[in-house]
Amino acid sequence: KNKRAIQIILAIILIMILPVYLALILEAHYSDILTMLIVSFPIAFLLGFSNGANDICNSVGTIYGAKIMSLKQVVLWGILFEVLGALTMGHMVAKTISKGIVESEEFDDNPNMFALSMLAVLAGAAITTLAATVYGLPISATHGVIGGLVMCGLVARGSDSIGWGKLGLTALSWVGSPLFGMLMTFILYFIIVRFIKTHPNPSKRSTQLQPAFGLFAVFASVLFILLKGAHLEPLWLCIVIALAASLIVALMLMFFRTKINDAFSHVNLSITERGHREAQINFVPLLIIAAFAMSMAHGANDVGNAVGPLVSILNIYDTGKIEEKVDIPWWGLGIGAVSFAVGIALLGRLTIETVGSKLTELDPMKSFASQLGAGLAVLVSSILGMPVSTSHCMVGSMIGGALANKLVTKSSESLNLGMMKKIIISWFTTIPLAMAAALYFYLGVMGSIAEEQQFIAYLLTTFIYFH
Repeated sequence: KNKRAIQIILAIILIMILPVYLALILEAHYSDILTMLIVSFPIAFLLGFSNGANDICNSVGTIYGAKIMSLKQVVLWGILFEVLGALTMGHMVAKTISKGIVESEEFDDNPNMFALSMLAVLAGAAITTLAATVYGLPISATHGVIGGLVMCGLVARGSDSIGWGKLGLTALSWVGSPLFGMLMTFILYFIIVRFIKTHPNPSKRSTQLQPAFGLFAVFASVLFILLKGAHLEPLWLCIVIALAASLIVALMLMFFRTKINDAFSHVNLSITERGHREAQINFVPLLIIAAFAMSMAHGANDVGNAVGPLVSILNIYDTGKIEEKVDIPWWGLGIGAVSFAVGIALLGRLTIETVGSKLTELDPMKSFASQLGAGLAVLVSSILGMPVSTSHCMVGSMIGGALANKLVTKSSESLNLGMMKKIIISWFTTIPLAMAAALYFYLGVMGSIAEEQQFIAYLLTTFIYFH
């Protein structure tokens, strides 16, 4: 009954309490910046752990919901592609540490204070993301990072250090992300339902249109990997590569369709209508491509969110200067990849079950539309320079799929409004909780390494913790 509460309490002790007192112990022997560097390693690992566990639902939750693979299978395949993306493309992504939310130039006269802020941001994002994951709620870990950046910037340098324009654009994306994902999936699934599901011979029509959907899905998936994962430039080169890959796959679907679909004939779909099972099977390989493409892109892009601040602190230790953009070294990619894998293996099932089975009913067609719709929303937003959350887009996509199905087929299918309410509440509470956790950590470590502030910091952190 109290399992989740116990997990949260242990997580708070692990992330918030131990590092503060570890810093106090280390300060007796090491410099301020070296102390923060040592403490930042386990905190960065914990952020990668919680980020991987929470975000894995965005890529493989639809596969599980469509009953194409078991929970154990999607977890293992998800780990493989997340790690593959992190290790093969993570080095191509240079991370902007402050994300434009905090003006790093404000800290040029005191790099150690910037390092402390990065440490507090890591802790705040880790605890909020882990808390949401334990309750199976998909959120944006990046929004937790943003909350921590705002709080640490305000405490350390005041309101002038905050990039209010960037913050406003990010806040706008909280509303825009789910709406954009919902719109993309609504259009895509409306087309599928209108021209395939409700057709007199859905199996034949699905077979005829499979190469066209395959072409579109592979083009979008490869472009997603190149732009969102590898951050490859220029745009025209990414388009050419994606187009070539999609044409190859479309030709394979035309000439080797039977062999490809036979490979998935064992899938145990709970569909009894004549012709509908064969129609659904045609979308299984397309869904798998779209899902694992998103998984690779996430591994490549988000590994820097976990270890980027750690690398920034290391640069300050080595050079005494702040670098706004950092390149992730091989050992950083290794730490991030391992933390993702461990997090997915231990807690990933919680959010996968939410997306796959607790929001709405899924089949391969709807899962394909939701997966590709969320990917398209993120892809188009990235090209336009708009900050979006993949988790928010995915949840919006689930709503869009359900609405399209209800509009065309007049079915009685409904969304789990109770679960939807919990998810939306968690979105709105992520940032203030991350701000509070970052403040707690900032004051606690500041108290342990600054003798003149030690007494007040201990009083404040103890009060916040027990409150």
